[in-house]
Order: sequence, then structure tokens, then C-alpha cells
Amino acid sequence: MREGPDRCDDVIVASFEQPVHAPVAGYKLAHVEPGPYRGTGSSSTAPSTWVVRYPVLDDAGDTGPGRPAGRPAVFQALLHQVNFEDHPTVEVTVACWWEPTEALVQARAAEHTAALQGYDQERQRSAKEALVAGVRERVELAGRVAPRPSEDLREEERILVFRRILDRLLGGATGPDAHLLSERIRAIFDVSQMLYFVAPDWWQPRRDAAEGLPLPEVSTDGQIELGPPERVRFGGAAAMRPGNYLVTESSRPAPLGSSIGWLVQLDGDALRNAFLNAPWVKAVLPVRPGRELAAIEWLKQPHVEGSDGLDADAVDERGRRTGQTIEDRLRAAAREIAVKAGEDERYAAEQRVFETGFDPLRGGLGLGGEPLDVFAQWVEVVPTRQVVPVPYPSEAPPG
Repeated sequence: MREGPDRCDDVIVASFEQPVHAPVAGYKLAHVEPGPYRGTGSSSTAPSTWVVRYPVLDDAGDTGPGRPAGRPAVFQALLHQVNFEDHPTVEVTVACWWEPTEALVQARAAEHTAALQGYDQERQRSAKEALVAGVRERVELAGRVAPRPSEDLREEERILVFRRILDRLLGGATGPDAHLLSERIRAIFDVSQMLYFVAPDWWQPRRDAAEGLPLPEVSTDGQIELGPPERVRFGGAAAMRPGNYLVTESSRPAPLGSSIGWLVQLDGDALRNAFLNAPWVKAVLPVRPGRELAAIEWLKQPHVEGSDGLDADAVDERGRRTGQTIEDRLRAAAREIAVKAGEDERYAAEQRVFETGFDPLRGGLGLGGEPLDVFAQWVEVVPTRQVVPVPYPSEAPPG
């Protein structure tokens, strides 16, 4: 926009095209915003009544056939109203807004997808390495767990069996009468002499055994599994055996029963693992001498063992019926035992701890006798090298 030398012949350029290049390849001209303007003459009054539009004629975003890459974008300046205020020209500043082309958006999306896939693969690889390292550490630490003393393990097992038996004998009794029932049971059965036998698991083996130790948790979006590259199965990578357990080249041998799917206690021993996987336990609870009839009556209660089978016919050693029931034979045997055990002896056996207390040293070594008193002696034959020294006479015997 300018004026000529003769004011009567002034020419106003109201429209012109302006080419602009994108600052970065792959961008197109979105729109143009008007900026500040100023006159270039000596007038002290700024140009006024300024109305201009800047439409985009060519955004240069799509090269297309025959349109070379790198060509400039073009926008148009349209002057609608102006008052120069005696300025020969007006200097205008505009702001060009650029946006990425569709080809650049697709290229960036492809790069982002490829980078994201690479990131996910790297994260999965790192997570799998962490999982393998965690499994190895867990397996090796599990193998270094020290077993507990066998005496403690057997005592725990005995307590568990005691609980089940006494719960049956007591019938689940609780409250103020439970101690009375316990004293009555103690008077009939010698609970301190209980024996128990663990049945082997092959009578009723477990069918839902888990494989190895539980795997550690790894923070990932997907499911990570240990495949053939991370583990070698028994019999090869393709072998499928339900009792597989995890080992490493530096781990200790797995506890007994691991390879056949047993439930294993890491700080237990072989007997504890057999106890945990046993289908049942056979317990033997001795009856106090002379209390056999009372024991039969107690066991016949419905909440204990019941009376099923006691009315069956008894047979002798040759399999012939004797005309008696099994209960009759049991009661006859109990009466024979009761004859041999007197009532006074039974009472003393039950109450001796309450009368005099328990003396663990009674009948042991006494130190109140004479000095150097002989308290024990025995004869023992020890092996020799079959050479026994004997005195040799210096003179031949007479005769």
C-alpha cells in the first residue's frame, strides 16, 4: 500500500499475495493473524480506519503431482478500509500459524508406534529378567531354610492328633463342664501314652498338587510366563509332568515329596511332609487297667464312635460263629482284665500325682550313703586281639 508522487494520482495497492516458507519441513500454513501496523511517513498521526483480511491461498501442505517439495505457502492481504493520515505507506506485521501435514502426522504416528512397541518389548524383557532372577532367588533361599528340631515337629503333630481325638471324646463340649469331662476321660484313658501312625499317601493321594513355589509378582500390564528359554523341564522342554518343581544349578535338593506333588513344609523334615500329606492317622489310646467296660460305654456314644458293628456275630479262630456278638466278646475280655486289676490299685494309679506330687528323682541315685559306697556294678566282656598275658613259671612243674 503506497501513494504516488502526485497526490491526485495516488494509487492504493489494496490486494497483494505474499509467499512464506515453513520454518520446518512437513508443516503447512494454517492461518494468518494480523499484527501491529505503523505509518512510514513524517506525520505524527497514525494510520486509522484500518480493515484488512489475510486469506490463505496455498498452504503448500500437499506437494501433489508436479508440485515440488519445499515450495512456499501463499497468503493474500485484502485491504478493505484505510486512512493513511498523510503516510506514503503502511508497514504491517502478521503472525503465520503452521500445522503439520497429514504425511508428517502419519510419519510421526508410525515412529511413535514403533517406539512404543520397542519400549513395551524392552519392558517385557526387563520384567521377564526380573521374574527369572526373583524365581532363582526364591528357589535358592527356600533350599537354605534350616529344618526345625524333630522333637518340636513330633510334639506339634502329637498335639494336632490329641485335639482331634479329645474333640471326639468330649463331643465338642465347652463351658464349665468341660473340665469335668476331661477328668472323666483321663480316668478311663491313659492319654499321655497315646501312639499314632501316619498312613502313607498312596492310599488316598492328592490330585490337585501345585507346581513348585509361587512365582513372585512383577509389575507389568501383560501376563509373563516362564517358557522354554527360561526353564528346562524334567525330560526336556516338551515334557509335561504334573509334579515338576523348580531347581537351579546352585540350589539344594528339594525336600522329600516335592517331585510327587506333596504339600511341603520348608522348615520340616521327611516325617512332617509325610504327615501333612497323609490321608488319615491311626491313633492308639490305651485304656487304664480295669476301665475297659467304662471305655466301651464311652465309645458307644453317638458323638464318639457309635455302636455300628457291635451287634454282629463273633467268630472264633476257625471262622465259626460262637453265638455271641462282638460286644459280648469285648465285655467278656474286659471283665477278665478287671479281675486282674484291683480297685485299690486302679485308684492309686489315677490319684498318685495328686497325693504326693511328681518326684522325677524318686528311685534314682541316692547320695546320702557311706563314703565311697558302691552304687552300681556290672560285668562286661570286651574283645581282645586274642593274646592274653598269663604268668609263666620259671621252673618246670614237678612230674
